[in-house]
Amino acid sequence: MHKSFTKASRQGFTLVEVMMAAFVLVFMLLSTLAALQVGFGVLDTARNTTLAGQVIQSEIEDIRLRPWISLPASGTIDLAQSIGSGLSSAERAALSNRFTATRTIEGVTGREADFKRVAVAVSWADYSGRTHVRRYETLLGRNGLSDYFVTIHTPAPTP
Repeated sequence: MHKSFTKASRQGFTLVEVMMAAFVLVFMLLSTLAALQVGFGVLDTARNTTLAGQVIQSEIEDIRLRPWISLPASGTIDLAQSIGSGLSSAERAALSNRFTATRTIEGVTGREADFKRVAVAVSWADYSGRTHVRRYETLLGRNGLSDYFVTIHTPAPTP
């Protein structure tokens, strides 16, 4: 018995169906790659923000530990020297090449002899060239900040 093959009984996909399937797969692949690129950018920004915060915290704590008369001047911070000994020299060099840190120390208006406003800013450029800046500002008292709150803000006892 001989069967004749009709168009309806043939198995397979048409060229248009194959092209549509290929288009859908390519679109999904490109979408996934774009999402990965954005994700890696966000991860890089988060990592650098954390490192910048650690640099700022380290510098602020270093300033707080110094005697009042030996506070550093305002200006650019040499990260290779200011970061603690926990990092290798190669890691310190990489950190100082990636980040730029500046410190500003100025007297508080009307209280210059007793209080300084300390600001530390860290900036860096991400892999796309966009610049990011993180900044922290605090007050530093000659006798400690708690002395200011105790002597200045304690209300007088009522009779």
